[in-house]
Amino acid sequence: MSSQFDVISIGSATIDAILKSKDFKVVKNKGFETGLAICEMYGSKTSIDDFYIGSGGGATNSSCSLSHLGMKTSCVSVVGDDVFSEFIYDDLLKYKVGIDNLIVEKNKKTAFSTILTAPDGGRTVMVYRGPCSNITKKSIESQKLDTGWVYLTNLGTNFENAKEVILFLKEKDIKVFWNPGLNEMENADISFLENIDVLNINVEEASKLSNLSMENVKEILKFFVKNTSKCAVLLTLAEKGAFFIQNKQIIHVSSFKVTVENTVGAGDAFGSGFLYGFANDLGIERSLEYGIKNSVSVIQKTGAKEGFLQDINTLPKPNIKKISN
Repeated sequence: MSSQFDVISIGSATIDAILKSKDFKVVKNKGFETGLAICEMYGSKTSIDDFYIGSGGGATNSSCSLSHLGMKTSCVSVVGDDVFSEFIYDDLLKYKVGIDNLIVEKNKKTAFSTILTAPDGGRTVMVYRGPCSNITKKSIESQKLDTGWVYLTNLGTNFENAKEVILFLKEKDIKVFWNPGLNEMENADISFLENIDVLNINVEEASKLSNLSMENVKEILKFFVKNTSKCAVLLTLAEKGAFFIQNKQIIHVSSFKVTVENTVGAGDAFGSGFLYGFANDLGIERSLEYGIKNSVSVIQKTGAKEGFLQDINTLPKPNIKKISN
């Protein structure tokens, strides 16, 4: 018997307020982990060229993207009983995402992100995490999880909580695509990854997990080759594309040079695009193609949902290369 949903996304549901200004300054500073910071003069006023307000968060972004691609999806998250939750409901309904699993907490404020976007499209995100920042096994036990896959995003807590949720899902024989947050990689148990079907992780999160420098991508790849076999790993490198690692096999997919409007939602777009192909047995290379093209499409628009891929054939085939066996 088929499941009610192809994929249920679990995690954050937020409001994204995106501010764009040519006056935002990107400064090199080794005091920041990435070596870069967006800075403005203390006590000053800065002119904003444009702004955008819409729904965001990993659970809404991925469920809407997968639904747009043609899958039956639902969203499990927690919102407040305020006007901002209406934005989230409206977007989920717009993309035909099931809303029965969306939880409303009384006297709480919906999660809110203010996103400063630099002239090059890079961004710094300031987050009020709200009630979706503490999703636990108890939060989802009463939800109807009639699905083949769960797209699990940052639950806002720590590795032990994420582990408990994942084990609960596996007990229900649900496949897990995990896109964790940086906080969930702190003190994470690498051996536990074999309980996960697909791990989607960016280089900063991979650095935290492996205790290796973000600059040392080759060693991070070796780390995953050594420590995973059943678990498929997606390592994303922004404009440098992404790697797929499984059973000592490494495949790289390149990105495209495009005009970047905003990078918010790029990771969710890549992950959901890949999962669409992977869950539909389209093969690794085709799945990587869906992921990279969905991501590139999203970053050319402002907002996490405005640029979802319309037609996979509108972009040329990316360069996909097998690195090793």
